[in-house]
Amino acid sequence: MPTNNGLAPPSSFPLGELSSAEFLRDYWQKKPVVLRQVWPEIEHQLPIDADELAGLATEASADSRLISGSFEQQDWQVRYGPFQSDDYIALGEENWTLLIQDVEKHYPPLKSWLRSFNFLPGWRLDDIMLSFAASGGSVGPHTDQYDVFLFQASGTRHWQIAEQYNPPLLEHEEIKVLKNFTAEQEWELNPGDLLYLPPGVAHFGVATENCLSYSIGLRTPSRAEMLADLAEWYSRKEDQGGRYADPDLVLATDSGEIDSPSISRMEKFLQTSIPTTEGATLQHWFGDFITRYRLSGSPAAPDKTINQTDLTQALSDKRPIYRNPWCRFFWQKINDTTFLYATGTTLTCDSNFAHLLCLPEDELKLDQLKITPTIVAVILNLLNSGHLLIDLD
Repeated sequence: MPTNNGLAPPSSFPLGELSSAEFLRDYWQKKPVVLRQVWPEIEHQLPIDADELAGLATEASADSRLISGSFEQQDWQVRYGPFQSDDYIALGEENWTLLIQDVEKHYPPLKSWLRSFNFLPGWRLDDIMLSFAASGGSVGPHTDQYDVFLFQASGTRHWQIAEQYNPPLLEHEEIKVLKNFTAEQEWELNPGDLLYLPPGVAHFGVATENCLSYSIGLRTPSRAEMLADLAEWYSRKEDQGGRYADPDLVLATDSGEIDSPSISRMEKFLQTSIPTTEGATLQHWFGDFITRYRLSGSPAAPDKTINQTDLTQALSDKRPIYRNPWCRFFWQKINDTTFLYATGTTLTCDSNFAHLLCLPEDELKLDQLKITPTIVAVILNLLNSGHLLIDLD
């Protein structure tokens, strides 16, 4: 029998003998590294095994894919869930992979794994993806534009990587596979091993037997995504971020020309459009943005509004309050005020409660706090907006 249920990673997970400082100094966004046996017993302590993963893939709310084919045959096919058992039988016993994103949102206790990554800013952590691959299963050689920790939980997988590669992709509408790939380094990953890859490193993993892999991905918003969101954020402001002006305008020599002074004024106007820390504009925009960034779901208000009397009684009865698994919570202190950002909602908040709320856990540990009227008001707001969940029946 397992010594735990796979929800309490050992202190060696995820960096093994490396300290956090050594990892950040020598490898983070610099070069790949294989870390051996960071969780030696994981194969006997799986929080979600292959059968449970297949069961999750039957749910319409799960973001699941089946990818079949091989790099040699170039016969890739992609199908989207939900799936039934007959779908796997039809694929046979090799050359296919089942992948599910955001698994920790469907099984919130798995969020406990993310505490092991607290050497990174919480807002950088994205999701836990699980993949089951039959022997020969792969998604082909490809690159990701974000850091990823690839953890082998059961079975074995052969990995090849290349930092220099030919970027052209195969002509395929649904999968981004490199047309050509030549490995520079390669390893066999066994249960308990982990491969860290910085952004932009081409990698190609093939299951050498039936295997289960967990991938912890990082958020890396692009400049385009941030500027597009900033524009939308400005559009909700009364002045829409200000207007172009040219009080220094002089007589035009040709009314059809966009002249250099116009371009210079436009450049200055756009440069000053980026929020600054003055007045906390930049902080509030980013808190709003990053708690919404690429979320697959959003909170919904409860069917019945919860009033303060209901909540006070629930707290007295020690009813558990849970974080909505589809919500993100982060905080920052600006001057002497703590602000909480919850999936696009901004609230002032007690600093101790904000810290507690932002832990990557399922249930709020309210017994660690002295519950004040201010904290009750924040909890009530978050419950009635769907960011927190409670069963009052």
